[in-house]
Amino acid sequence: MNCTESHLQLLRMKLKNNGSQRLATLVLHLSEACQLNCNYCEPWNYLNDPFLSPIMLRNALKLNPINIIVVGGGEPTFFPNNQLRLKELYTQLLGKDVKLITNGATIPSDRLWYRLFNSVRISLDAGTEVTYNKIKGKNFFSKVINNLKKYIDKRIPSVGVSYVVFKDNVYDIPKLLLLIEKIFIDYKILPYLHFKPIRGNYSLLPSKDAVSSVLKTLEEYKKNWISFYLDNFTNVTVLNKCYNSIDNRVPSSPRCYVSILSNTLSSDGMLFTCGYMARIKKNSIGNLLKDSVTDILKYQMVFFNSLEPKNEKLCIGCCDDEMNMLFFHALIEDKNNNDPIKYRIGHRESLIYAKTNR
Repeated sequence: MNCTESHLQLLRMKLKNNGSQRLATLVLHLSEACQLNCNYCEPWNYLNDPFLSPIMLRNALKLNPINIIVVGGGEPTFFPNNQLRLKELYTQLLGKDVKLITNGATIPSDRLWYRLFNSVRISLDAGTEVTYNKIKGKNFFSKVINNLKKYIDKRIPSVGVSYVVFKDNVYDIPKLLLLIEKIFIDYKILPYLHFKPIRGNYSLLPSKDAVSSVLKTLEEYKKNWISFYLDNFTNVTVLNKCYNSIDNRVPSSPRCYVSILSNTLSSDGMLFTCGYMARIKKNSIGNLLKDSVTDILKYQMVFFNSLEPKNEKLCIGCCDDEMNMLFFHALIEDKNNNDPIKYRIGHRESLIYAKTNR
């Protein structure tokens, strides 16, 4: 059973109130520190205060997640003042289904690092060194490209690049394609790219004309490079909506099914139903130093049941809305005694958890 289908099965169980004491995805925000200064991102501090403690992670793993995504808060590889703490945290994750989302500027020196992950996605956000330096505030472009190659060299099952699209880098996308094509074809593996919209600062959104121009270039690329992994179900759709910002609309479904499958653990031990709630520090469903697993999962359902249409202001809609609609339509088809939408599930699965061909 693939990961998305496992999540759908767990969702059905939770909606039937069978008392399932399990989580689908645990998202870890390890620290509030980052070594970059991206002009589209929130300011992070350079120190590790706060940062996740081993006891908090041990308690979080009692939620028995199907998979784990290590994505930061700040940057999940950046522990300049406490490498021992980093090792203590990651040792607990060995042998689990763990995915890493990183800016790629740092790779910890410990040899166990490459054994931890079955998927690594690097947030590159530029196709040239000039653009990278402008939007990231640091001259790390060559280092990040070299680190991307290191992850491929270590035979991580899935390695890819994500790209936050906004007005300062939208015209860099064709250059990104040339760069990624050369890297991945040299290694004779199948790459994937994940485009996503800018969040929060709507003044940075690209124009409609800019997005249309880039989309035309992408379509031409797909014709000429058949091994280029650009997903039609989410990526092009999201890119096409960038100038309207999918963060600035009501969710397509009145309830967030993702919210009862995923928890985001912030570095201070607070649990939230999603990364957005963790960012704005609202609607926490528990604290790992105070609350039991049973209570946390109960509060998760309370939050889900509060998302009636009259209370949609709790949610602004986000990148997970496509996944939410996938679950929404699959559940509707369940009620009609039809098979779930396996094609769409499979297509989404191939985007997020694609295994590279070697």
